[in-house]
Amino acid sequence: MTYKTVLAAIALTITAQASATPAMSVVTINTQDPIGYKEWAMESGPTIGRAIDATLGGVCIADAGFNAPGELYYWHLFRDHASALGASVYNETVQKEANKLKAKRTVSESDLLSLVVGEEPLGLEVGDTFSNWDLVISTKDPALYEQQLYRINDAASENGFGDITVSAQSYLTGENVGNMLVQVSAPTTTRLGEFLDQIDSDWIAPIMAGLSGIRSYQRGFMINCTVTYVPNK
Repeated sequence: MTYKTVLAAIALTITAQASATPAMSVVTINTQDPIGYKEWAMESGPTIGRAIDATLGGVCIADAGFNAPGELYYWHLFRDHASALGASVYNETVQKEANKLKAKRTVSESDLLSLVVGEEPLGLEVGDTFSNWDLVISTKDPALYEQQLYRINDAASENGFGDITVSAQSYLTGENVGNMLVQVSAPTTTRLGEFLDQIDSDWIAPIMAGLSGIRSYQRGFMINCTVTYVPNK
């Protein structure tokens, strides 16, 4: 497997089909034992993913920008919004697996998001890892903003960062409804840092300058992610 296939998952999105738009559910959790939670997600992830008919699943642990220590995000992708909304957390199988989790935790948010910019994740395996710089942004011109994200993806590929993926999704629920979640993803934290070191370079600075006039940052955070569910795996 190449980094590029993993980075398709970094986007945490799948390519929109002609008849439907893919969606993602994200549960925000705080726990004193994030590693224990991750271990549970790895063990129960396949069963939960199958039970809710997800197309991909994973867990991300926040390293910086978190609201409280031990913050992590348990997410699933779905082929469309109908599938996402039909994936009840009160599903009997999900509840059975949740009862196996010993780590004390608090659920602070549960959100549904819709694909805006992304790629289809292919060739993924359970256990694949990646790192994200996630940004919650607001914009009055989403179409123009999305065009600029595509420009960043193209420029990154042309300047030695073809393993970096920039994706975006729109919040449909919660306090961020109407805002966008933009994710800059890399195979490792070091590679993500190398990309961020280029923000003021000639090839990306003009694009970033253009973005400054059409968006406002609401929040930024760094996360490290692991795939916990792939269909038929």
